[in-house]
Amino acid sequence: MNQEDYFASMERISGAVDSELESLVQKIGCDNDSHLKGLLQKRKGKPKARPYLTQLCYELSGGEGLITQANAVSEMNNINMYLDNWILDDKNSVWNNRSRISDITISSQVSRELTDLLIKSIGLDSDTELRLRDMLNRAIISCYKGQKTDLEMTIDTSEDYADEKYFLEAYKKKCESTSGQLYAFSTTLGGIMAKADDRQMEALHDFGKAYGTGLHISNDLGDFALFEHETTLKSYQDQMADLMNRRLTLPIYLALKYGTQGHKMTLLKVASGVHTEEHKILASRAIIESGSYERTMSVVKDYWRTCRDILHANYPKCPQRDKLSRTLSTIRSNKYLTNIKCLSQLPN
Repeated sequence: MNQEDYFASMERISGAVDSELESLVQKIGCDNDSHLKGLLQKRKGKPKARPYLTQLCYELSGGEGLITQANAVSEMNNINMYLDNWILDDKNSVWNNRSRISDITISSQVSRELTDLLIKSIGLDSDTELRLRDMLNRAIISCYKGQKTDLEMTIDTSEDYADEKYFLEAYKKKCESTSGQLYAFSTTLGGIMAKADDRQMEALHDFGKAYGTGLHISNDLGDFALFEHETTLKSYQDQMADLMNRRLTLPIYLALKYGTQGHKMTLLKVASGVHTEEHKILASRAIIESGSYERTMSVVKDYWRTCRDILHANYPKCPQRDKLSRTLSTIRSNKYLTNIKCLSQLPN
């Protein structure tokens, strides 16, 4: 499959999901929900990873045709979790605006009810629908538990993780319980729709979990990207949020452990409220110069290999497997990771 066909298939599936969600929101009469509507509009026309994985896993399991409503379940759950994270991650300093927290919370609850309506609209038999709901409930519960760990795993608790192996195990578990389980839901959703057997379902679950976990770690590293094609820092207002919120991600942990005193001082300054462009650039450089970038990428590539091996061990070569293999490039190579390396080439 060439690159043009790959992106055309993703665009077709994502576009169908956009139309499905827009129609649902208008039908239910909640299109005046500013946060939900704004988020749907922001994502309209953009590639949607989780719905695409649902569709591809459906086809890989023998299904034929578009399963737009099921794909939309993956996307609406993604929106639901994003709205919750908006508050938990203090995006745009939302903790300083109680009224906005209330609005986002309501939007999150609405998105959860819309997910429920989407599941009902698929028209599954009662046993299959019950199984789907059980999978989704388990994924959401796991995600909330992981988010609690994320809130507790901070720079202030770094001394509790003096042993690197112990930290890495705890960090991986957190990433697997959040993004790993949400992506596993999306991949196994495709399997359920295709009536996949138990062996296929296990393979799809393991693939989705490894995919989501690897992507989560890659995104934690990508959080240190600050610009693209010489655009301004303002384009990345959400960037470095983990460090500014004093979260202890793998890139931050490794930079603090292996970096020079200067690297550590820079990272701790940003974590303590010094958010100038100069200090942010220095913090990104610290990730490169301390060796944190390469060490983190080594972990990311392990998950990439796990995904590849699961596909090759369980499915013969076919267009659907080729498409899924192509999606893996997002884990280990994307514009954010490239931009971090560009920072190391800027003059001091």
